[in-house]
Amino acid sequence: MKLKSIVCGMIACSVIACGGGETERDSKTQPTIEHDLKARAVNAPSYVLTGTRDVSFPGAVRKVFQVRVDRQNTADVQFSKDDAIKVAAGVIAKNCFPPNPRVNAAAVHIQFHGRRADSVADYTVNWAPNGEWGNANTVRAGDYDTFKLLIDFEGVEINDQVEKAFPR
Repeated sequence: MKLKSIVCGMIACSVIACGGGETERDSKTQPTIEHDLKARAVNAPSYVLTGTRDVSFPGAVRKVFQVRVDRQNTADVQFSKDDAIKVAAGVIAKNCFPPNPRVNAAAVHIQFHGRRADSVADYTVNWAPNGEWGNANTVRAGDYDTFKLLIDFEGVEINDQVEKAFPR
């Protein structure tokens, strides 16, 4: 009986020491995650948020952010995968933390300046549980502990071919 009370006492102390609630954990990790995203966005190419779409379904708040970047692939300047991650990190840091609504997943569609408005994204970067857009319903909105930035799509070559085939 003495062992049982010691174990119960240890569990009670652990719950008390840890705060015992999801809200407190969120309040500690959210600023750190937001800060990390802002740090990743340093030296990102300049961009403009051109649209936001809500593509939620029951049990998952999902947002798609459309941005247009000023830089594009040229002989002199290359827009890299790292640039895509930096832009996405900046968009998410500004739009997925309070006072904005919390999300279960976000995607950033990046399009180069000068592209046709109807062309596909040059890059799509997901910010979701383990980087997987389809895992949005596996976490509570705002529980960003397992979220990763992951390039899901590169349409740069497709867009280059389309614009050569169908010039303006």
